[in-house]
Parts: sequence; structure tokens; C-alpha cells
Amino acid sequence: MGINKAAKIVINHCLKNSIGTIVFGWNKGQKNEIKLGKKSNSEFVPIPTARLKERIAQLSSEYGIIFIETEESYTSMASFLDGDNLPNYGEKPNDWKPSPKRIKRGLYRTGNNWCEDCRL
Repeated sequence: MGINKAAKIVINHCLKNSIGTIVFGWNKGQKNEIKLGKKSNSEFVPIPTARLKERIAQLSSEYGIIFIETEESYTSMASFLDGDNLPNYGEKPNDWKPSPKRIKRGLYRTGNNWCEDCRL
């Protein structure tokens, strides 16, 4: 699937479901010297994620969708619903603690006792 087609699928999904903000997790240099194994490297590394990110950002502005790029560090531990801040990698304060309780991979219980399914 081409970059334009993939980006348009994302934008059309947002428009169809009244989603006004896209948060794109990005770690600069995330594919540099990656060691996933010969087969996985050959399948994952060539994916032009930087071009996809830029195209989604461009289309977002054309369609009035807010595009936010954020570093992915600590996203699997933090809860948007609890208002957790996300420190950058290597800048995490010693007293930083995520608020949700992890039930299983991708499923958390928030401070308000809600279940937050992060696999959606």
C-alpha cells in the first residue's frame, strides 16, 4: 500500500468518526541499528514511516485535524485519562510514576476505576 493511500485511510477514518486530533508516536532514529533479526529487519526497516508521518500531518492540516507528534517513551505505562504527563526518554524525573494499574498488555485500570483498552 502506498504512502498516500495509507495516509488517506487514516484521514478518512478520522473524518468519518469525528476524530479531531491525531497523536503520532515518533522516536527519531528509531530504526537506526535496529536488531530484530535478519528477516524482521528486512520487512520492517524499509517501511517509510517518516514519509507516512509527514503525509498524515499534511493531510491533517488540509482537513482541519490537529496533528500532534510525541515521543513514544513511557506511553505504554501512562494514562491519558488520568492526565499523566509523558517525559522524554532519559529525562524521566525520579518521582515520576504512572497512575494506571496494568491488568494485561494494553489494558489498564485508571485512577477512576475505568478500564482503558489501549489496543483500539
